[in-house]
This record gives sequence, structure tokens and C-alpha cells, in this order.
Amino acid sequence: MNWAREDVTLGPCPGAPTRAQLYQPHAGRAAGAIGVRREASRPAPYTGGPMAMGRYECWAYSGGHLEAAMMENFSLSGGGRYADAGGHAGTYSVNSGLLMFHGGGLNGVQAKYIPGVPGSANPPHMQFIGSRGSGDECDGKG
Repeated sequence: MNWAREDVTLGPCPGAPTRAQLYQPHAGRAAGAIGVRREASRPAPYTGGPMAMGRYECWAYSGGHLEAAMMENFSLSGGGRYADAGGHAGTYSVNSGLLMFHGGGLNGVQAKYIPGVPGSANPPHMQFIGSRGSGDECDGKG
């Protein structure tokens, strides 16, 4: 269709897309955009270097919707310390690219750390693994 021409014939709008059509990637919609299912990928393990300290906000994918998982929010402090969403103190350790929380509301939770830049479109990121909170993800807010 040539939109530059003025002789465009108006007609009825097409019907609403089917559920299957909503999840098909197509031109103009990047994988991961709303309505486009992205394949789960395994993040590269954290291999060292400084971790971004500060607040992390967490999200869960449930029932086909992205939902805030506010009770999983936490803040990392220097010296291997963290505070959970309720302000309870705990510690964390890093071993073989995995972060392990000890004490506080995230006691026993493991996460993969993916470095990024706070305040950017690519923030530092945590992906919970294992049975508790598995698949939930947290973005660093600085």
C-alpha cells in the first residue's frame, strides 16, 4: 500500500488477532516486546569484578503476565551484606558465579548475577535459580 497517495480506500478493520498470532515475532517487534514470546536464555555466569551495590527490584512472570515481586526486593551493601524488602539484615556470598543469600527473607536463595550499568537500559541483573523464586528476576536501580 502506498500511504503517500491520497486515493486510499477505507474499509473495515481486520478482526482481532488470535492468541497464536500475538506470540509470533514479526517485522517491527523485537523478541521480548509485549505480545512476543522470547525464548528463555541462560545468563553467563558471573566471573568476578565489582558487583553493583544498591537497590534491586524484582519481577515474576505468572499466568502470562509480568508482576512485581516486591517481597523479593533487596539492597546489596558492601562487605557481603544485604537487606531484604522488610529491612531484615542478611549476608551473601559468591561462589562459582552464583550468589547465595544467607539469613533475612532471601535465606537459601541462589541467583546468577549479570553485570550491567545502573540507570541504563541494561541494568545489573539477578536471576533467581533453584526451587524458591526460580525464574524471578531483579534489576539493579542503583
